[in-house]
Amino acid sequence: MTLVSAPALSADDGAGIGRDDAATRLYYFWGDGCPVCERQAGFLDRLEERHPELQVERFEVWYDEDNLEVLRGFAERLGFEVRGVPVTVVGDRHWVGFNAQFAEQIEAEVARCLEHRCPDPAAELLPADRRAPGTGTPEDTLRLPLLGELDLTAQPIILVTTLIAFIDGFNPCSLWVLTMLLALVVYTRSRLKTLIVGFTFLIVTAAVYGGFIAGVFSVFAFVHHLGWVRAVTAGIAFVFGVVNLKDFFRFGRGVSFTISAGGKRNITARIRAMVRGERSAAGMIAVTAAMAAGIALVELPCTAGFPIIWSGIIAERGVAGTAFFGLLSLYILVYLLIELAVFFAALFGLRSARMTEDYARVLKLFGGVIMIALAAVLVFFPDAMMSLRGSLIVFAGALTVGALILAVHRVATRPGSGS
Repeated sequence: MTLVSAPALSADDGAGIGRDDAATRLYYFWGDGCPVCERQAGFLDRLEERHPELQVERFEVWYDEDNLEVLRGFAERLGFEVRGVPVTVVGDRHWVGFNAQFAEQIEAEVARCLEHRCPDPAAELLPADRRAPGTGTPEDTLRLPLLGELDLTAQPIILVTTLIAFIDGFNPCSLWVLTMLLALVVYTRSRLKTLIVGFTFLIVTAAVYGGFIAGVFSVFAFVHHLGWVRAVTAGIAFVFGVVNLKDFFRFGRGVSFTISAGGKRNITARIRAMVRGERSAAGMIAVTAAMAAGIALVELPCTAGFPIIWSGIIAERGVAGTAFFGLLSLYILVYLLIELAVFFAALFGLRSARMTEDYARVLKLFGGVIMIALAAVLVFFPDAMMSLRGSLIVFAGALTVGALILAVHRVATRPGSGS
C-alpha cells in the first residue's frame, strides 16, 4: 500500500536480535501480497548486498498478528500512527510507503547510520523467539476443492472474505429471484428442466457478480493509496447499511435497495414465458443465460453493498494478481452456498420455498447492521480486520446487535403490547 510520507522517528543502537551486535539495523514491516512491498523488498536485497554490515529485519504484518503487535509497539514507542504498509524504520527516521525518493532517503540514512552508529530505542520491543515471517509449514495449509491450498497463516483476510461473502449470500433480492424461478420451474415436475434452468441461472449470475466485483476492485486498486478512499468506502457502507436498516422497519418505502414491484412483475412474466415454452436443452440454456444476465444487472443496486466494502478492504491490503482471484473465487463460492442449498432442495424435492417480505426484512436488518459496523471499523478501528480475533469480534458484535433489535421489535409489535 503506497501512502504519503510521515513524521520522523528515532531508531537503532544494535541491541536486540540479529546476526551481529555491531550491525546497523533496518526494520521493514510489509504485507504478503502488497505489490509496493514486493518492489521495496528487491531494493532492500540490493541494499544489503552493497552494505554487508546492514541487517534488515523483516516483519510480515497482514497475516502475522505477533508481527503486527511489534509494529504497533514501534509506533507507540516512537510516536507515529500505523496507517498502512510498507513501513521502514532506520536511524532516527521512518517511511510509510515506498517510491524512488524514499529509496534515496533510506539509502542515505543507512549510510549515515553505518558511519555514526544510530541509536535503537525500540530494539527491546522485538521478541527473542519471533517466527520468521512468511514461513508457513505444511500444517499451516488447507487444501480445498477448486481453490487448492489456502495458507492458514493468512486467516484474517480469508476469514473476512468468508464472513462477508456468507452474509452477502443471504441477499433477499437474489434469493427472491432464485426462489421465484425455481417455484415456476418445479411446477413442471421436471428434474431435468429444473437442473438445466437452475444451474445455468446460478453460473451466469455468479459470473456477472464476479465480473462486477472485479471491476469495483480494479477501481479501488487504482486509487487505494489516496487518503480519502477509505472514508468514501466507509461512507458507501454506511449509506447501504442505513437504507437496509430502514427497510426492516419500512420495507420498500422511500429510498430502497430492492427490486421494485414493477421489476418483480416483469421478472416473473419473463420466467413464466421461459418455462412454458417448448425448447431443446440448448435453447433453454441460452434463454436462461440471457435472462439471468439481465436480471443480475437489474439487481446489482440491491446486491452491491458488501462487494464494495470487501473490494475496498482487499485493495487497501494491496492484494493483487493470483492472490486476488483466489480470494474472489472464495468469495463467489461462499456467496453461492445459500443459493446452492435452495437449488438442490428444489431439485431433489421438487419443491421450492418462497422469499416472503418478512424474511427479506430480517435479512435486510442483519445486513444493514453489519454494513454499519464495517463502516465504523473502517474509519475508527481499521486494524481490527487485520486479526482473527478482531474480525470475529466485529461480526459477532454486529450479529448480536441485529438479534437484539429483532427481539425488541417483535416484543414491541406483538398484539396486545400497546404499540
